[in-house]
Amino acid sequence: MYMIDTNRTRLLDSGYFESQTWGALHKAWKGYVIAKNKCEFERVEYYANAIQKLQKELGLTVSSFPDLGLEPQVYTSDDS
Repeated sequence: MYMIDTNRTRLLDSGYFESQTWGALHKAWKGYVIAKNKCEFERVEYYANAIQKLQKELGLTVSSFPDLGLEPQVYTSDDS
């Protein structure tokens, strides 16, 4: 059996595959929306930080969350 090359099998600097990181980003957005709807502000901030980090890892435009004071940050490979 051969794997179709969708360019999502690439290993990222984080040690995770690109497809895993896309999945994590999707879950982070869902968690963010749920937490925001429930007014769970600590969880909202947690998910917003995760979203920004995952977007950076994927080379995407990093979202801004001005209501949380979270502007796009420049992450280095040392950030975890």
